[in-house]
Amino acid sequence: MVIKAVRLGHGPEDTAARLLPLTRLLRWFALFCGVLWIACMIYIALDLLQGHGFPLARKFFPFEDITIYQPRFKLFHTAAFFQPPGHSRRVPWGPAAFAYPPAAALVYAAFYLFDAPEVPYLLLTALWTILIGVGAWLMLSRALPTRRSATQYLCCLACFLFPLVFLAERGNIELLVWVALTAAVLLCLRGYSLSAAVLIGAAAAVKLYPIFLLGLFVTRARIGWRAIAAGVLATVLLTLIAVSYAGPTFSVALDGFIDGVSKFNQQHAEAARHAEAVFDHSLFSPVKLAYLGAHDTPLQWSTVYFVCGGVAALAVFWLRVRTLPFLNRLGYLSAAMILLPPVSYEYTIIHLYLALLLLLITAIAQLRASTGVHPTVIYAICCLLCAMLPLGLLQGGTFLFAGEVQLLALLLFAFFTTRAAWVLPRTARSVEFP
Repeated sequence: MVIKAVRLGHGPEDTAARLLPLTRLLRWFALFCGVLWIACMIYIALDLLQGHGFPLARKFFPFEDITIYQPRFKLFHTAAFFQPPGHSRRVPWGPAAFAYPPAAALVYAAFYLFDAPEVPYLLLTALWTILIGVGAWLMLSRALPTRRSATQYLCCLACFLFPLVFLAERGNIELLVWVALTAAVLLCLRGYSLSAAVLIGAAAAVKLYPIFLLGLFVTRARIGWRAIAAGVLATVLLTLIAVSYAGPTFSVALDGFIDGVSKFNQQHAEAARHAEAVFDHSLFSPVKLAYLGAHDTPLQWSTVYFVCGGVAALAVFWLRVRTLPFLNRLGYLSAAMILLPPVSYEYTIIHLYLALLLLLITAIAQLRASTGVHPTVIYAICCLLCAMLPLGLLQGGTFLFAGEVQLLALLLFAFFTTRAAWVLPRTARSVEFP
């Protein structure tokens, strides 16, 4: 679908003609959002008629991800912190081990300074939601001729906040990673590459996959070695500081963190679990689905997956994506860091909100420049909206798994990032970023 624009003039008729394609784009956008929501509600209604119900109120505890380690952190700075529950009377229950990289322990320790860590978490979530809402409205206002149009676009986008709602309900520290990466991308657009790389490195120290975004500094013309080195150095330094601070000794803490991440991979990332399959949209999820109900595990395929997936993603990036503009690289790398980890839950899609906003602004700019919106921009927006639907409300879908729908949408989005150059308008950047 290509939405045609008209030539711009100066009279009242020309002004009306200038607004016509923008209004038409808004109508198409709102119509597509409405159709998606109607289809989603029909699907949920059909599933409810089968007696499945809504799982989030049945099988999960609110804010579980932010509260689950609270008993364990009573033993922070001791060797018992890294031991299984039951080994100490002070931690009689809980997960087998702390399952995050070392820097994440610093984040949890900060939240556990409060008796109810979910309270500061919700306050932080609310504050960040307001900030991104105001920021999105300001960016749309700069791209559109009227503030009313910006408000209408923002209202349509608000219908696709389920990944954010899911994140808040789980209480996952993905929130802080999202804050850091969003700030990093905005700094990139302003030309502050080193500061952006440090933020990306800090996020990668908390959860490993943000390291993918260091690829933003690799282009056809040059490789930003200084920025990449700054990002890697930030990851290493923050990890070393966290290991030194967490344990009674550096070696005990290092072994404990490595063992915890390994156990997480064995129990969640590389195991077939029906309770999590519906939320998992990683490229490895179809393999895990094939092992549901089987006595064997997909662990034997994990090494093959990491090698083949990593090589394929790197080859596509080096041969094609690095030759494209910033928005293409951002979209591809964001999709890759969501798809390639062996497990990827609903809330990881929040990292695509900024790409969606920038794509909308690009489509609007193409219309205002008297050109047609490139089809790949429209297709990419549609794919992102499909991935953000609230299908994850269904624990065990009668007809499909929500994660596989999101996987398909994200794969198509990654494909469209390679098909044509998406040049950001000047309203979205203040420097010429390659």
